Amino acid sequence: MKKKIMIVAVMMLALTAAAEPAAHAQNCKSPAQIVNNIWKKWGDTIIAVGCVAKSAAATSAAAPVTGGASLVATATLSAQCIRNTQKYKESIEKMVTLFNDLADNGPATLGPRRIEFGNLQTGVLVGPIDRTFVSVYPMDKDSVTFNLKKVEGDSRVEVVICKIDTQGTVTNLAVFETDDKDADGKEYIKTVTGVSNHLVQIRLNGKSAIKKFKYQFRATK
Repeated sequence: MKKKIMIVAVMMLALTAAAEPAAHAQNCKSPAQIVNNIWKKWGDTIIAVGCVAKSAAATSAAAPVTGGASLVATATLSAQCIRNTQKYKESIEKMVTLFNDLADNGPATLGPRRIEFGNLQTGVLVGPIDRTFVSVYPMDKDSVTFNLKKVEGDSRVEVVICKIDTQGTVTNLAVFETDDKDADGKEYIKTVTGVSNHLVQIRLNGKSAIKKFKYQFRATK
């Protein structure tokens, strides 16, 4: 009887371990309305700055970009815009301005913060809270490198990196966890691929009660 109980216990542990990736996957889920708004605004912006031809935007297939329910056309038009290097840059600048009008993007900003590619961003996690960074325009490169530095603290942190398409579908690209015993100054570097024409997101989930994790963060593409 004891042997049967032991076998059942081992099986339960195995099932729990197998279920962990699914739990992690939920942590990368983005606020649907925010992501949806980013894609809709991107569709409007690339048309407004002339990154895609007006004739393309006027077709029935592209009409959803201007306010319909479907965002399928945005993916197609966005791919065209990415190939138009100068206008793509102008579209990015417009999106950054629009986002900054809503929030100052500082450490105290509520909700997701904008990923400032190439710039150092800072913050502090205290206890079991999280901080999400999301791009406000789709990537023109197929890879992004995230560099997270532990400035100080003794909290464990789960780091989840994902990509998001026009339909709001979230795909996990990397999941790892810092150790509460890691030395201050330790850097964690992760490069993910397959992100062209997708939004990218990195989420830091505090895993320790009360303890803090002060960090510096930089994303490059």
